[in-house]
Amino acid sequence: MTIRRQLKRAILVVISLSFALPALAQESVLVEIERLRPNEVVAAGFELGKKQRVSITAVGMRHRSRRSDLKLSSAWILDAKTREVVWDLRDADSETGSEHLREYTGNPSLPAGRYEVYYASFPWNGDRSWDRPGDLFGKALDELFDRGFDYRDYRRAAKRFRIVVRGEGRPLEEADLRDYHAQLKKNTIVSLTGLEDNRFERLGLTLDRAMDLDIYAVGEMNKNGNYDYSWIVSTSTRETVWKFDYRHSEAAGGASKNRMSREKVSLPAGSYAVFCATDDSHNFDDWNAAPPYDPYFWGLTIRAADPGMAKYAKMGVYKELEDKNVLLELTQLRDEEFRSEGFTLKKPMELRVYAIGEGVGGDMADYSWIVDADTRETVWALSYRGSDHAGGASKNRMVNEVIKLDKGNYLVYAMTDGSHSYRHWNSSPPHDPDHWGLTISLTEGSKADFTAYEEKEDKSVIAQIVRIGNNEYERKQFKISKKSTVRVYAIGEGNRG
Repeated sequence: MTIRRQLKRAILVVISLSFALPALAQESVLVEIERLRPNEVVAAGFELGKKQRVSITAVGMRHRSRRSDLKLSSAWILDAKTREVVWDLRDADSETGSEHLREYTGNPSLPAGRYEVYYASFPWNGDRSWDRPGDLFGKALDELFDRGFDYRDYRRAAKRFRIVVRGEGRPLEEADLRDYHAQLKKNTIVSLTGLEDNRFERLGLTLDRAMDLDIYAVGEMNKNGNYDYSWIVSTSTRETVWKFDYRHSEAAGGASKNRMSREKVSLPAGSYAVFCATDDSHNFDDWNAAPPYDPYFWGLTIRAADPGMAKYAKMGVYKELEDKNVLLELTQLRDEEFRSEGFTLKKPMELRVYAIGEGVGGDMADYSWIVDADTRETVWALSYRGSDHAGGASKNRMVNEVIKLDKGNYLVYAMTDGSHSYRHWNSSPPHDPDHWGLTISLTEGSKADFTAYEEKEDKSVIAQIVRIGNNEYERKQFKISKKSTVRVYAIGEGNRG
């Protein structure tokens, strides 16, 4: 090659570098998360002023055995405005490293906007996690994963977990993310998010006009029950107009028990009650397994689909039962308690029945019922099939409904067995423990039409032996002057035939 040609090529290289160097200089580290501890979630973010491809490198852990191939750490990126996942480590290309480590890379094209980056160091399989060596679940790991998993290896590996995002933009700290979340929540009708353990939130919602609502919910549930969830009830009909449960949700990322729902719900003008409940584990800032993709919005968020309609929605305080409307209470029942009261209706009335009890396997252990005092017919009973989950343990059951009763006399009963009762719970209590039992309240009409029942002697009774306790024996005699037909009404205990 001649000197002239060499000089010409050198000039071209210098010219090409002069264009490339500024671009390289502008690309900087937007996010760097590293050196995590096991069971930790770390968040940061970045802002892009224009559409571009960003560069992502991440290091995570993967465990392989004859029976499983598990990714034991996770990282992802959310669009801060839409809360949608735009990149996930689990879908990225990877190369094998040392000591179960793998390096992941990606170059997604992202439009201008805000983004949130998360890294979660939770060894997990579905909704199970390893907490510390020596725990009960840890003892089962050898059998389950072919004696290949060692928590100490994971703890050492976590120090090398990292994710780095490079591009042309502005880095955001976690405090910036929280400030932006606060701005998003200002434009909502309902914001019950970032909920911690054992919370039961209830709000009153009044819609002056019919409107479409955008509902976004993130919580914990599986096929066996709902644990962190929410629902909306019409206060006039007691109909549940929206419910966040397993059937009406989808995977929310992380552990399989993390579920989410995004839906548009049309509601007529009227009054509503909004409920949001959590149990005693796996909640915001206290995860016992891999968190969902959107941990900061764990809970319930409601917006008006048309922002201009938000002014016709008003929030307020909601009480399940107004004290002024309560007619009869058999509540706060303890173990092995039996209580009864009666009432008389001077005319047909609609009454609200609010009952909470214990049911397992389709049968009720703590329950209540109403009997017509004259005919002894059961006119209402708390049953397992006709009840809903009352929060806490799955055996907590509840009914909140309006029933119509004819004019007449009625007896109300409530009873409990020898465990799991008010202030003596053997598992998580319901969300409204003070009303364990039965409460009857007025929905319309006057309290004057509802009076206490005074049981009088029935002159048609020839003989009666009732309310027999344990180890008792009683007898009575009666005499009739002519052959007659009599009614015998008896209740007792039987077993195996």
